[in-house]
Formats: sequence, C-alpha cells, structure tokens
Amino acid sequence: MTNVGSNTVYDKFVPADWVLLRADPEKDTVLAVGSLLAFWPVYYLNSTQSSPVLDALWIVGIVGLCVLAPAYYVVRHRGKGFAAVGLTTVGWHRALLVSGILAGVFGLEFFFEPPVSTSALAIHIATVAVMLWEPFFVYGWLQLRFERAFGTAAGIILAAAGFALFHVGVLGMAGLAGVVVIGIFQGVLFWYFDRSILVLWPLYWAIASTQGTIDREVFSVGDLLLHALALGLTGAGLLWLARNRRNGDQSEQRH
Repeated sequence: MTNVGSNTVYDKFVPADWVLLRADPEKDTVLAVGSLLAFWPVYYLNSTQSSPVLDALWIVGIVGLCVLAPAYYVVRHRGKGFAAVGLTTVGWHRALLVSGILAGVFGLEFFFEPPVSTSALAIHIATVAVMLWEPFFVYGWLQLRFERAFGTAAGIILAAAGFALFHVGVLGMAGLAGVVVIGIFQGVLFWYFDRSILVLWPLYWAIASTQGTIDREVFSVGDLLLHALALGLTGAGLLWLARNRRNGDQSEQRH
C-alpha cells in the first residue's frame, strides 16, 4: 500500500488510490452483477433444501461460478495478475497478524459461552474455515470490480449489498442489515490491507462467519467434507490457471 506525499493525518491512513466516487461501469461490472444474480438461487436452494442434486449444484456454484470463472476471466482472459482478484502475497505478514488478532477477539465468546458442544463447534469452525469461495466472491471478485467502476467507497458499499443480496430469502430484514454492516467492515479491512484475501481468510473468516451461521445451522462432518472437496477443486483449478496464465503477465497487478 503506497502513500505518496504523506503530509497530513488523512494521508497517513488513507492510501493514494482511494477514490470516493466515480461512474465508469464496463464489461467487468456487468459480469460481476450477472454472477451475483445467478448465484442467488443457488445459495437460496442450498440453504432451504437438501438433496444430492442440490449438493452437486452447490459445488458447481461455489467452485465454478464464485471462484474459477471469475479468476479465469481476470487472469487468463484479461491477462491480469492474481492480485486483481485479491490473491496476493503483498503485506501477507500483517494481513495474517490482523486476521489472527480479530479471530481471537471475536472468538472469545465461544471460549466463555460456547453455543454448542466443543466437538460440534470445532467441526463448524473447520467447515467455515475451508470456505474460500465466499470472501473471494464478495471481495476478490465483486468489490474489486465495483471499486474499478464506481470508486473505492461505492465499491465497498456495493459489495456489502451484494453480500446481503444472496442471503435474501434466508435471513430477515434485521439479518440482512447486519450482513451489510459486517460486509462494509470486512470490505474496509480488505481494501486497507492491500486488498488481500488473507486479512479475511482463513483465520478471521472461520470465527466471524461461525458467529453469523451457527445460530441458524450447525455444520456436520458431511458439510465439512463437502466444502473440503470444494476447496480442493478450487485449489486445483487455481493451480492450473497459475501454470497456464496468459504469456507476458508474470507480475501481480492491482485493480
């Protein structure tokens, strides 16, 4: 994160690439919105119904639609670096440090007042911890496209709204409002710490997302295995993409 000419308190805390608001939508913006609208029914069905067919649809949605398709488009088609989807090693030390501190703070309530048994809580946290798809989709894909099109502040707010949108039908109005608020908080974290997914995932995400989900559903070992499979497929796809990225783009670039 680069600050140029840091002569004021504002300059010391707000990076030079902060843009409050602009309006310059492009193809990326349309694709981001389209993927969000396409994912909503997948999320809704998975949250309200259960069947092997829906499990397969869920895997396709969180692996293909939420991660690999956006990554392929940005890295292979557009010829950008992985940093353009939030996958960067820039500032990884402080990103993981902050993520770990936040996870510890948020996790204190589980230590003093565990909502379920220790084993059930461990399985739930482990399940959430392997869900790379969610922070990648909301922040690495949606927020970075919206920032590019509408400016930093609007991009953060729009991504938080998108985060809430695919919970429509699953959460009530109060719950959706809460998702927007936490989405903005997470969006600011992501933006400030070099737009790196590592400040959110896996440490912070495992605890914070557990807080938001365990009251509605306690994940089982089957859920853990399903999402571990999804992470494995995602990792394999990203590894293939890293080895077959467009020639001439060997440096990370940031949107």
